[in-house]
Amino acid sequence: YRIDPQFFLPPVNLTLTEALAMLGLTGRLRSSANFPLQAEAARAAVKLESILPEQIGRYVGSVLEKMTVQWTPVSRHAGGDQTFDELAHALVDKCICRITYQSFYEGRVIETAIRPLRLVFVERAWYVIAYSQQHSQVRTFKLLRIRDLTVTKRHFTEPKDLDLGTYFGDAWRMIPEGKLWPIHLRFEKLVAGNVAEVQWHHSQQVTWNRDGSMDFRATVDGLGEITWWLLGYGDQVTVIDPPELRQRVTAVVEAVLARYRSEGAPDRSKKRAAPKRSAPKRRGARRADP
Repeated sequence: YRIDPQFFLPPVNLTLTEALAMLGLTGRLRSSANFPLQAEAARAAVKLESILPEQIGRYVGSVLEKMTVQWTPVSRHAGGDQTFDELAHALVDKCICRITYQSFYEGRVIETAIRPLRLVFVERAWYVIAYSQQHSQVRTFKLLRIRDLTVTKRHFTEPKDLDLGTYFGDAWRMIPEGKLWPIHLRFEKLVAGNVAEVQWHHSQQVTWNRDGSMDFRATVDGLGEITWWLLGYGDQVTVIDPPELRQRVTAVVEAVLARYRSEGAPDRSKKRAAPKRSAPKRRGARRADP
């Protein structure tokens, strides 16, 4: 079924805080065009603001003028509204789609028929979770890398047992590797508070030490994703367990040191290729293309 695009919702009465929240989350505070349907959200914000009672409108406008949101970097979605919209309709109508996709995991452009099951925003980008005919399994495709999309008139039956919690499992972010690892990290006082304030993983537990450092424990599926996260904290974090994670971090740090020591001062007249980031090993895990 489809809703007539010309259909208008009935008027609603918003409280002052509700109006502030709606305008803040739609268009007034989103200067970035990196969100699907950003233009539509901005237009909706303008319409909403125009129908507010004068007193509420003045108050909300004055508050929003003094509010700023610094969004974290996200993938560029400019021009991707049509892909997002077509996939959303295909999800509702349960239509099989054909896509041409730039797969970083496979290192080539692929074509496959998919049965879209979920749209999900993870970290910095939108993905569609779909059953891929070519791979004979449920896969995760990044919307930004879909080069061509055709929604067919063929329909499919959606599985009843798909659960995102089960699909992503205990992965640090979105790529389970098929093995659970108990993680024990120690963050130094300088960053401990910042780390503890964030719910990084559903299994995390923090313990504070007398010197101001903090012990962080979690059980995660795979070491690939958490390795790159750890490296961002440099010398302010120590891997206590497992030894395999210590070895991964050590290997990366030693490789970086070796590169800088061997190259010396950079030759700015020559362009160097960016280092390749190896994908984590997967043991029977669902494949994603982050």
